Amino acid sequence: MNRNSTHITSGRQTATQTMAPPTIQQLLGGYLIESFVALMLYGVFVAQAYVYALNSAVTDSFILRTSVTTIAALETAHSIFVIHMAYGYAIDAFGNIKAIAGNILWSGGVSLACEMVIVALSQGLYIRRVWIMSKGNKLLTSLISVLLTVRVGFGLGTVVLMYKLKTWSDFRTDRRAYTTVVVGLSLSALVDLLIALTLMFYLWKNKSGVKKSDNIVHALMAYCVNSGLVTTVCSVVTIMTFVFMESSLLFAGFVHIASKLYANSLMGTLNARGVLRQMAGTVNKSRYANSNDMEVRYQPGVSVVSLFVP
Repeated sequence: MNRNSTHITSGRQTATQTMAPPTIQQLLGGYLIESFVALMLYGVFVAQAYVYALNSAVTDSFILRTSVTTIAALETAHSIFVIHMAYGYAIDAFGNIKAIAGNILWSGGVSLACEMVIVALSQGLYIRRVWIMSKGNKLLTSLISVLLTVRVGFGLGTVVLMYKLKTWSDFRTDRRAYTTVVVGLSLSALVDLLIALTLMFYLWKNKSGVKKSDNIVHALMAYCVNSGLVTTVCSVVTIMTFVFMESSLLFAGFVHIASKLYANSLMGTLNARGVLRQMAGTVNKSRYANSNDMEVRYQPGVSVVSLFVP
């Protein structure tokens, strides 16, 4: 018995040594850097919002203007909460690993709730674009809409668990929290991919065969790939850091960044409309100038631009 007891005790000591508490750099270093990146992306968003206000705010529909205004307000609030979290962990709990790991600040849950609304609004506008491009494909748009709704539901479930569990230690070990985070982010990546692939398909389908107008379509396809890929990769990386880096808050920083990526992606699309319409207008004029057939009225490459950026 003594030998067995000694063996068990030695095993526990070894396990304790192996599971050493994280350093402050491991726990908080990456998170602070990500918070700074998120705030820089907020600066980019503000610049894009200013450009939008100058060029498009008057002519756009009430729904679109309201959506953009809501996203701008939520992004501002989200950035304030990011600053509050960074200050709370880096200043108020300076060097106190137990205080950081043992306390989910109230601003953490609110910031995630803001992100869920931002995701719902921005992706909802993209789904509307899918509806237009697919000429009212109910099955496709319903599928993406349901996935988005479920994703937001899992995100809000995560918010509830953050307030209920109250500590990062409990949150990281709770099965419900694990499920809501992993499934929610997986659905987010899936929705991003479906939207990007669907838009690419309909853009490709509407190519006209005319080089200039096809160049516009190619530019739109490249934008779909880039915007969808960035947010998808961010979701996947967030899952990886949450699952495999248990002694770090890196995953929380990536969540902050994701909110800014969605908002900037939407604003970039809205602000690009003027340039794309000018390109489409140039193609339109050149086709009439170089053609003797005055019956040429339907121009797929140009028409698809007006559908993609209504």
